Amino acid sequence: MQEVQVVANKKIKAKEDTNFIQSYKKYLTIGAFSATPENEIDFTSHKKFTSTTSTFKANLANTLGFTLGYRNIYLAVGFKTPFSLASKSQFGQTSYDAFSLKVQNPRYLLSFDYRGIQGYYNAVPVIENNQSIYNKRGDIGTQQYVLSGIFNLHWKKFSYLAPLIHTERQIKSKVGLLLKTSVSYNSITSDSTLVKNTELISKIKTVYDVATMNYLSTKIGPGIGLNLIFFKRLYFSSMAFYCFDVVGYQYFTHTGTEIISSASITGFAEARAALGYQSGRFYCGAKFFGDRVTFHTTQNQITTHFATFTIDIGYRFGAPGFLKKGYDATFQRFLGM
Repeated sequence: MQEVQVVANKKIKAKEDTNFIQSYKKYLTIGAFSATPENEIDFTSHKKFTSTTSTFKANLANTLGFTLGYRNIYLAVGFKTPFSLASKSQFGQTSYDAFSLKVQNPRYLLSFDYRGIQGYYNAVPVIENNQSIYNKRGDIGTQQYVLSGIFNLHWKKFSYLAPLIHTERQIKSKVGLLLKTSVSYNSITSDSTLVKNTELISKIKTVYDVATMNYLSTKIGPGIGLNLIFFKRLYFSSMAFYCFDVVGYQYFTHTGTEIISSASITGFAEARAALGYQSGRFYCGAKFFGDRVTFHTTQNQITTHFATFTIDIGYRFGAPGFLKKGYDATFQRFLGM
């Protein structure tokens, strides 16, 4: 199993403007999706007049899965597709585990995400006998724990949920202001050298082989969302953020010796987009999501990128009576959802 995602929506008294947003939370929404994840790490070493970059990519399998939504609950379950023999031979195999838990309503989206990835390859091949040979780095592994929030400042008329999980539909085109925050703990480890770090100790330069990087990222930034509606049922949605990222980091050698501990501040843009079709019951579409964390030292810049391209299709059914009774007797009674 690749990924399990559970979403719980908290009940609020204020309501959205039905001239702009139509809710389908009382329908039983069933869908299927195909997701293509991408992950890479850029190591840039700064020298006196030049800089060099090494890029490592994960060979991630596609994910096929299904979604189920009713009222304030949304569940997504995905399964990894098999690697082809050609892909394993050329790029090696990457193991990937993920978990996501979300709490949301029209005003905000709070998420906890975990990603664990083991096995990368050098994105720049070596040419031998007119063939591209990729250096496999099965020893490189990453872990990421992320607590994030997106706050919708125009939630009564602008829906950021509509292109994401299809429990709502934007009826009229609208622009909305957003705010994004996140705190994440990240770790990059390997059995061999990731980067080299040079320290001047007692006027003698000492070169350390860095095998582990741990860093804590705190991001915050404003954003803008756009939902464009064409011919009542076609939609294009996009969100863009400019985030400031404060990162505290530590470098360790193979023996666990800490050789550097410091912090950096960077600013960069993030984006997501979606395109699709929605009627009263049927929906289909494609969406792209991108995220990254960057930190600087006097000698290095390390950036981790993560992105997902997803195609989904689904239908909203009339919910059966037993589902409503069971929901009211459990989630409504005990959680007030």
